[in-house]
Amino acid sequence: MGTSFPYKIDTMEVLTLDTDDHRSCQVSIGPDIVRRIKDIVGPQDFDGVFLIHDPATKTVAAEISQTLDCQWVQELSGGESEKNLKSIGNLGFELLRSGATRKSLLIGLGGGVTCDLVAFLAAIYMRGIAVALIPTTMLAMVDAALGGKNGIDVGTFKNILGTIRQPDCVIIDPQLLSTLPDELVRDGLVEVVKKAAILDRDVFAGLRDRTSALNSRDPKALNYAIAAAVRMKLDVVRRDQREGGLRKLLNFGHTVGHALESLSQFSIRHGTAVAWGMKIELAMCPFHGQEVIDLLGEIGVDLEIPAALADPEKLWPIMLKDKKTAGNQVQIAVPASLGHGIVRHIEYADLVLSLDNTSIGAQRISPLERPFRFSMNLPRSKSEANRVLV
Repeated sequence: MGTSFPYKIDTMEVLTLDTDDHRSCQVSIGPDIVRRIKDIVGPQDFDGVFLIHDPATKTVAAEISQTLDCQWVQELSGGESEKNLKSIGNLGFELLRSGATRKSLLIGLGGGVTCDLVAFLAAIYMRGIAVALIPTTMLAMVDAALGGKNGIDVGTFKNILGTIRQPDCVIIDPQLLSTLPDELVRDGLVEVVKKAAILDRDVFAGLRDRTSALNSRDPKALNYAIAAAVRMKLDVVRRDQREGGLRKLLNFGHTVGHALESLSQFSIRHGTAVAWGMKIELAMCPFHGQEVIDLLGEIGVDLEIPAALADPEKLWPIMLKDKKTAGNQVQIAVPASLGHGIVRHIEYADLVLSLDNTSIGAQRISPLERPFRFSMNLPRSKSEANRVLV
């Protein structure tokens, strides 16, 4: 049973995610709420509060530590290279040495890597302790801190070791984005476009209508994108926490995107990799997808894929290590139409053809001219989803 965080603060939206394993995650979205964190996480029956943060959040971390009287504060590099078992072992030892017990609260403050690593650590430390995540990047706010997928890497293979366990609390304060570089805000917007393209055409239209405002980082437009992304993801996870069907749609762009990240040895940002992955995967589906490509370009994503990475002979072996692989086929999620996704299996030849079309700017071959294999057609409505998942 998850820790209960019963609170309601004016000007803050609170969303609750209850899952089939009887855990409850409360997601709060609003301005300046980090500075009211004591109202959110307390009073509770914790015997200690422990904080892990990345370098960009030192000032906020010091404020939280003082407010909550944290027993232990640890700074991480925040880089992908830290998502490994060695780091987890070292952090676990430091928690133990600092007196953390099964009744302690662990807080993760930072970007996607920090949220991922801290949530994984909380899931396995003494078989599970309470965890609150405070994402400070756009990408973490709209995706990484949500949904309970917690993972670490094995070598250059992403998220091979992991758990599915919801955080007890996620605190999203859009004001923390004020010092974030434009390219990191753009990374998060890629994830919002991804969700809308495969889940909700109305949100996609809303993003398209707000392109100029998003590019100028208008607070109302960013709040719209964040809140829409949170609602879309929680709705999917609420119905399919363990990725038995509907949640697979959230992998749009990620199967190829993760392979691109690995091949680049994590020299490209996650948002860029996912955008390139979406472009390549769209070339393997019957939906033309030009609206999606256009919107990615309009928010400033560079969609030119370097030739060194657009190599099927190098990408395919990495993709075969993906968790969703079955035999010599790899599973991808793509839109069948705007806002409606499907899952299909691809083979090496599909990847070769797609890269030929996307990396050198060739015309897309009509889906009627090549074989196409669907593995599932996922529901449009909540009632249909419930019938599928029961």
